[in-house]
Amino acid sequence: MLNDEFNDLQTSLPSPNFINIFRMIENRKDKDEEYKALILYIINDPIEFSKFGSEILKVVINEKNDFIIHIIQLIFDKIIELIKKNSADYSYMALISLYLPKLCDHYSHLVTKYIIYTSIPICLSIKNSTNTSLHAYSNNISIEKSIPSNNSYIKRLISFYKSLTHHLKIKEEIISFIIPFPQICKYQDNNYNNWNEILYKPKPILFYNIDTNNFYKWWNFAAIIDFKWKIFEKIYYLIWLIYTIFFLCFALASTLEQDNNNILFIISILLGFIHLTFEIRQCLWNPKFYFTDLWNLFDVGAYFLSIITSIYWLIYGKPPLWIIAFSNLLLNIKFLLFFRVFESFGIYFVLMIGVAKKVFPFLIVLFLIISGFAHAFFILLKPNKNDDDNSINPDGTTLIQSPNSNTNMFSLFPTSLLAMYLLLIGNSDSLSPWTSHQTPPSMAFFLVLFTFFTVIYLMNLFIGLLNVAIENYDKNEEFLLQKAKIIMEIELFYMLPYQRCNKKWFPDWIHYDIPVNKVYKLINAIDNNRTEFNSPPFISNRLRNLLKIPEPINENKSFEELKQQMRDEFKQQIKDMQELLNSFIKNSNTYHVNTK
Repeated sequence: MLNDEFNDLQTSLPSPNFINIFRMIENRKDKDEEYKALILYIINDPIEFSKFGSEILKVVINEKNDFIIHIIQLIFDKIIELIKKNSADYSYMALISLYLPKLCDHYSHLVTKYIIYTSIPICLSIKNSTNTSLHAYSNNISIEKSIPSNNSYIKRLISFYKSLTHHLKIKEEIISFIIPFPQICKYQDNNYNNWNEILYKPKPILFYNIDTNNFYKWWNFAAIIDFKWKIFEKIYYLIWLIYTIFFLCFALASTLEQDNNNILFIISILLGFIHLTFEIRQCLWNPKFYFTDLWNLFDVGAYFLSIITSIYWLIYGKPPLWIIAFSNLLLNIKFLLFFRVFESFGIYFVLMIGVAKKVFPFLIVLFLIISGFAHAFFILLKPNKNDDDNSINPDGTTLIQSPNSNTNMFSLFPTSLLAMYLLLIGNSDSLSPWTSHQTPPSMAFFLVLFTFFTVIYLMNLFIGLLNVAIENYDKNEEFLLQKAKIIMEIELFYMLPYQRCNKKWFPDWIHYDIPVNKVYKLINAIDNNRTEFNSPPFISNRLRNLLKIPEPINENKSFEELKQQMRDEFKQQIKDMQELLNSFIKNSNTYHVNTK
């Protein structure tokens, strides 16, 4: 009874001040072993860890010394141990998910280990469904006010059509999972207002800064993107619609060239400034991140150049044609970029940028080689009045027109570069004045060297490198990352502050369904070591029982145990032989003594 009373007294005590405790440990180093022992006791005790684990992690996450690194390592190990003991207990998972972005910055190796370990998340049940691919959803229940409508007949028709198509679809067995990152898609700080939204930088809650090679290929993060896209796709389509109006107004006004186009230019300026405002906010939020994304440069170029062109047209009249041409080109590219969110189109966008980044060093080498040949041909073939073998008048006839860039592309170095590029793609017209007459030996040597080394060898090598880069590029994974960035931009810059409190949009838990056959194949691949996991993820007994998959027999472990057993037996035999030999020697000595 006294023990119970004492335990009750302990639970009623105020929680420790971990900031002061870790400050004392840091200042006094090894002199405060009792404080270190207290921290270790809290982590190792499940009850105390559930109470104070989050507070400890919050205090130490921004610090870094040997003891704190050891503490964070222990916290990760403890959470993994608790998941292994009881996979149905979700409470411990919030410790990691609440601080996941910061942990990724400071302890990425531990986060990688944790995310891989929980790649096959908490399973719930098996059921039949018409969703034959990954389908994410939330189980939050919300009560909404019913709004009477006059078009109830149309709604009934739509409802009947959906019901009919639902029943006609073939149902398949699926298994329900829970993403093991509670509250990861929920804004923790609800104290927002419009002024603070403008003054302070919003905080992203998607993992655009996490290494995609480790995470976006697995179901958890793909399910998060699928869930959030279902929420924000309407906002995206609205942005697309507004941009389409802006694009059409400017394209029609700049192409038709009628006298009454001023209203179209004014609409273009107004809508362009609206879009440009969001681009400026993104740039101010994180300039480095903004300018490293090539698509952002197309965005700001399309808006800015179109606005400048429209203002110039209204004030001074028609601008130079090249500005109009560039403006319309960028607007067309920007319109095309809206298709990035669809997988059938988006994978090609990520291929274009991703493969270009991989072969970019080779393109630099190729450009320098072309520049070198252009310089050599420029020196060799540029017009020279003192040259008796002038390329324009090889037979000494009267010169009617002075050589220039129209008659000799090698009269200037920039046009020489253009001539080498045209020769690279098969157009040799720039060299026709020389090849039709007696060709100088030096020119013939340079021409053969360029065509063989650059046109034949390097270009075929470039095509081969492109094929290898395309085959090795994980376009599906990069597509998910691209989609995550788009969703992040909508959350940060297009949402109103009060919308972040919507629990239907930002739930504590996200569920998703996967066809049973895909889960079965993945578990079999993991059991047979045919996956890309650096370390095998945890597969709960409940999931194995639902799918009726037995625990794999660890042959390596059995073999190691057998080897250890043989070693022990061999050591025991040697020990027995030594004892027998010592006994024999001792008996022999005793016999000789007795004989004497």
